Amino acid sequence: MLKRFQQLHQRGDTIVEVMVVLAVLGSAIGISYSTANRSLLNARQAQESSRATTIAQSQVEQLRAMADNPDVAPHDTYIYTTDNLPFCMIENNAQHIKKITDITNYPVECRYDQVSGFEYDVSIKHSTLGDDKFTVQVEYDDILGQGRDSVTLIYRVHSKTP
Repeated sequence: MLKRFQQLHQRGDTIVEVMVVLAVLGSAIGISYSTANRSLLNARQAQESSRATTIAQSQVEQLRAMADNPDVAPHDTYIYTTDNLPFCMIENNAQHIKKITDITNYPVECRYDQVSGFEYDVSIKHSTLGDDKFTVQVEYDDILGQGRDSVTLIYRVHSKTP
């Protein structure tokens, strides 16, 4: 008789309890997904910024190589013209410079990594103050597609005195 009494007073989970458990589990899964997604986007953004910085550094290195070349004096090069147009150094060829006449339509030589799906537009601007300062800028599309990001490096050519 005691067993029968206990069986009558035992109840299963109600639908409300099941719904509360499902809501809590759903919230936990949603928060986990959101956090993981944000982490992946941040990692990708850091990767793109790192690649843009590497490209900017390679442009600075090419400027340095050009300035250190005794056969090419920096003030005699193509970049020191009165029009002061931006330009880029062609990769792996420090003597080859490409002028950019339309900043909205970069020449192919001034675009990097087109195969990876991301394009990095490179431009170098020479200071008009005559201080041999160059501003290297690499622009690329934001990972979220909400505009453009950029990396800027400034390099100053120091004259070597014999």
